[in-house]
Amino acid sequence: EGEALGDHSLDMEMPSVEIVASSVGKGIPFLINFRPAAAGTLAYTVPAAKKLRVIAVLPCVKTGGNGAHADDEVQLFNDTDAITDKQELGAVNEDTIFNFTTFDATFQDVVATETLNLVALENAAGGCDCTVPVLCMWVTP
Repeated sequence: EGEALGDHSLDMEMPSVEIVASSVGKGIPFLINFRPAAAGTLAYTVPAAKKLRVIAVLPCVKTGGNGAHADDEVQLFNDTDAITDKQELGAVNEDTIFNFTTFDATFQDVVATETLNLVALENAAGGCDCTVPVLCMWVTP
């Protein structure tokens, strides 16, 4: 019988899955939604004995005000290594969808006790208000 997912947390042990080919992995994708509302770093620390794989950064949305200032930007990092390019929000208006244009797979695995960081730089209040959904999964360390 299947196992209910309702009572599990993001750092749970994965249910056992029979692997029928060596190239097939297991995992349940989940989202980490970063929502910067001011300049700074939003961080998710990977729990001990875990390894997080960033699969993709999904389309993002500007949530606060129309872009008007240069240097309002967001960027995703594995600890201090850039996974994505900087996304300049100075010309992005409220409720507009935007995408990162690069994804460096070299840094997509975040190991235990390191952090997945969204860094927001802001030239004016509200300039980096957005939602950045990051699709992830746990992998074997």
